[in-house]
Amino acid sequence: MSRNKVEKNIAYDDVKGLYYVTLYFGTGETGKPIKKTVTTTSKKEAQRTLREHNRQKEAGTAVPPAKDTLAEYTKDYINFKATILEETTIHGYNNIYKNHIVPFFGKKPIQEVTAKDLQDYISYKSSTGLSMNSIKKHMTLLYSIFQNAYKNRVINENPVTRMDRIKTKKPEILCMDAGEIRELCQSVKGTSLEVPVMLGVYLGLRRGEVAGLKWENIDFEKSILDIKNTRTKVGNKIVEKAPKTDHSTRQLMIPAELVQILKEHKRKQQKIMNAQGLKHDYVVTGITGSPTNPNYIMSPQYSCRDRILVIVELFHFVAGCCLPFPGRLIPFFSQ
Repeated sequence: MSRNKVEKNIAYDDVKGLYYVTLYFGTGETGKPIKKTVTTTSKKEAQRTLREHNRQKEAGTAVPPAKDTLAEYTKDYINFKATILEETTIHGYNNIYKNHIVPFFGKKPIQEVTAKDLQDYISYKSSTGLSMNSIKKHMTLLYSIFQNAYKNRVINENPVTRMDRIKTKKPEILCMDAGEIRELCQSVKGTSLEVPVMLGVYLGLRRGEVAGLKWENIDFEKSILDIKNTRTKVGNKIVEKAPKTDHSTRQLMIPAELVQILKEHKRKQQKIMNAQGLKHDYVVTGITGSPTNPNYIMSPQYSCRDRILVIVELFHFVAGCCLPFPGRLIPFFSQ
């Protein structure tokens, strides 16, 4: 190899046809200089790189080389956020980290990740069938990670800011007509899904709100129901927490028909719980009287009468976008 000095901190390798730019960042704790070498294909590009580095040094924004990989930094970031974010949010972050970021980026240093790398990530994930809504969540997390690294002077800039925003389509919402609603209600009558479905149909409760509803939150005398907590499954664990927003914590009037359904359900439930020696205050239970697994509420159920597959998916999106009307069935169901 023949590497010859072109000018201060720039050398040229006439065998490889590359320019080598040495960037200095001061000295470390041992007194040795902190430096890294960058290669370019032209002298002008090498000079431009050196000028930009010197400008950053003068401005105090030059970032010394770091060995952290994107995967390592992501893991540390999630561990830090675990002290302040909901357990469900951290579970989602860990899923993205383990199943997507680590397999794709491997041991790539965080300082070497470019906007092009992130675009390749999006393209690859899209080719595997991952929805753009899911990919957008990935990019939101990656933006936060890179922004944290930028604030901590680990990187010079956040590469996500160089990318165009991901465009997503709003999911199509199909509403059942009155006949379909009656068929749905009839198909779950007498089953453990009757009360969850009726709470969704009459009041527009989300799945977690249905699973977390307690008898202490229902005032039969005033026909009022309070939404104060939710239950959701995180991995193999069921977590109870407050609703996501202040808007989600609300008070609803219960139609007379639903009041009667709930009273009858409570009577039957108490009988089963006494026989099983169970003590809890949850409204929605399985056939054994134990609190229902939140995921079960979303499970496919078959109508015995018509053998029609009824997907009970009405709970997730409804609460923020409808107003319940006492005494009426509300046709709000998501596909």
